[in-house]
Order: sequence, then structure tokens, then C-alpha cells
Amino acid sequence: MALSDGGNMPEGFVAAAHELKAPLALISGLAATLQEQNVSEAERTQAIERIILSSDRLLELVEGFLAAERYRYVQQDDLELTALSPVCIMEDVAHELSPLAETYQQHVELQPPRRATTIMVHRPSLHRVLFNLLDNAIKYSKPQSTIGLEARCERDRHVRLTVKDNGTGVASADIKRIFEKFGTAMQPVAAYAGSSGLGLYIAEQLTKAMQGSIGVHAQRGGGSAFYVRVPIAQQINLFATAPQE
Repeated sequence: MALSDGGNMPEGFVAAAHELKAPLALISGLAATLQEQNVSEAERTQAIERIILSSDRLLELVEGFLAAERYRYVQQDDLELTALSPVCIMEDVAHELSPLAETYQQHVELQPPRRATTIMVHRPSLHRVLFNLLDNAIKYSKPQSTIGLEARCERDRHVRLTVKDNGTGVASADIKRIFEKFGTAMQPVAAYAGSSGLGLYIAEQLTKAMQGSIGVHAQRGGGSAFYVRVPIAQQINLFATAPQE
């Protein structure tokens, strides 16, 4: 007896299978096309290019699945936390993604904290988190728009790093869902359709391991503001508390 679509399998597993099915089906169809005798050179070249793109997409998805399992049980003890300027990590991520932003004629605007401060984080993990948030913001925002990446000190000795996009926003019912494993919006826009639903899940696991938190809220006028809250380095705050901005 054949299982119905989904059967008793976990919803996340079904979502992952569907993500892998599309590029695999495309590669299979293109390979069959290449076997035909009357394929022109132009059609052959185009098919090969599409096979390469689909293969890259498959590798990206598999890497995402493996990363999700790798970070599923990550703990603070697994990460070596160091003192770091939030401005440095913001500049690194913005610089790395600037070519992508330029393809959409977008501008990434950095807003450093009003007062110099240092955060206690695992640099590679925070870089991955901010990279994911900014990468999403660029892909989901309107062309020729400005995307904000800002840092603000909070009175509870945390720094809030926020990425503000100009997309369609996230519905209230989807806010918790998108941070779950394989979680995506119930009614995704075109840009969300290719998402594996793992990026924000991994970001949350890494942020928690750094004793921080991650979330999102709607912006006035449209778009979303995804934020990460991480601790301020204690050595910077032995005699003073960071002011509210």
C-alpha cells in the first residue's frame, strides 16, 4: 500500500523532500533532453547551464539540512565567546553582501550604536546569523530600496542588532512558525518559495547558544525588522550601565 503524500511522516521531513524533489526532477528532465539526437547546440548549452544551477541548489539545500542537525544541540560551552565591536561585524557582513545588493540596486545603510561598546559573542556564529538576516532582507526587499542594519544599546546590558527590510512583511501568525525547523510563512511571497526553512532555525539555535535572543516585528509603512539581542561584554560594564538609546 502506497503512503499518501506526507503519510505519518513529520511535516518537516515532507517539506525537505519537496524541496529536493523539484531540482532533482528538473535535472532528470534536462538529462533526458540531452540524450535526444535532434538537440541543437544552443539548447544543449542551455540545458547544461540549468543542470549546473539546479545541482548548486541541491548542494545548498543538503548543506542546509546538515547544518540544521549540526547546530540542533549546540550549547554555550561549544562556542568560544570573545569581546567584539558590533560595528566590525556589521561592516564585514555588509561588505560581503554588497555585490548582491548592487544587483538589486539596493543600498545597505549602517547605523552604529551612539556609544562605543563591545559585545561578547562567537564571531563566526554571529556573522552567520547576520549574514542570513541581511541576505534575506536583500532578496525579499523591493529593488532600488534602502535596507537598514543598525545596533542599539539596551539598559539590560544587551545590544540589539536589527536588519530592516522593505518586503511584504511577516504575518503575526507566521512569526513563531518561521523560526521552527523547516518553518516558512503560510502564504509565502515568490522570494520565500525557494526557502528551505532552515536559515532562521539555525540562526535561532546559534543566537541562543550565545545567550542571546532573536525575533521579528513589523515596521510602520511595511517591511519587517529582524533583530538579534546579544550580551554586552562584562568588562566594558563593570562600573557603568549602557544607556537606553
